[in-house]
Amino acid sequence: MQLSYAAVNIAIGLLIKNVGYLAASFVVLAPVALALILNLFFLPETLPMQKQKLSLRRLWDYTTRIVSLYSTDGDKRRRISLVFSLLIFFSSVVNTINLTSTDTLYQKHQPLCWNSAQIGYYQAYRHTLGYISAFVFLCVS
Repeated sequence: MQLSYAAVNIAIGLLIKNVGYLAASFVVLAPVALALILNLFFLPETLPMQKQKLSLRRLWDYTTRIVSLYSTDGDKRRRISLVFSLLIFFSSVVNTINLTSTDTLYQKHQPLCWNSAQIGYYQAYRHTLGYISAFVFLCVS
C-alpha cells in the first residue's frame, strides 16, 4: 500500500508539472468521489439505523472507558502493547494530517522553490519514512 502511495505522489507531481493542476485535481477527485459513493450507499455501517441520543453523561462514560483501557484496565503487558499500537498508528498517520499543505506552501516559496515533481518525490520519501518507522515500532513491540 505504501509503495502505491509513494508512486501516486510522484505521478501526481509529474502530472502537475506536465499538464497542470486542473487535470491532476480531476485524477485525484475521481477515486475519492467513488470511495465516498461506495461508503455512503453500500456499506452496512453507513446505512440508516435506529439513532441513539448522545448525552454528555454517555460521552463522559465512553471517554473514561477509553482512558481506562490505556491506563488501568488489564495487565501491564497489555497496556504497554496498546501504547505501542498507538505509537505505530501515530507514526504512520501523522504524515497525512494536514502537514502536506503546510509543506507545500513552504516548498513553493523561499528558500526551496521546488517544482511539483520535486514535491512529489519529497512527499513519497516522507510518507515512506513514516511507514518504515511504524514497521520498526511494530518489530520492537
